[in-house]
Amino acid sequence: MKNKLGYLGLIGVLGILGIVTENKGYLAFFAYFVFFRYFTVRYDELFQLNVQKAATPAFFTGLIVQLLTITTTALTNNMSYLVKGLALSFSISTAVFIIRMVVSEYKELKGA
Repeated sequence: MKNKLGYLGLIGVLGILGIVTENKGYLAFFAYFVFFRYFTVRYDELFQLNVQKAATPAFFTGLIVQLLTITTTALTNNMSYLVKGLALSFSISTAVFIIRMVVSEYKELKGA
């Protein structure tokens, strides 16, 4: 079975927009090229468990940041908080997922 997590690397192509346009925020999408390495990782039960362990806290972290964003936007009536908060939610949940995956892989390599 092909490891579908590697397809997240295609999001890295959006980083080219940071070069073409004046918006340098797109350059952060180049970080998604890291996911291409998962095409070479064997998809087994342990890998699936590691993905689940990484995705669960990332999902709930994203929900909490979105909750705070929407609450702040509703209380202040400032829509710029909504745009920045949703981008922050996406960034934080992605970072939590990547960090948890790296920690899981490190533990697996170490034999813990």
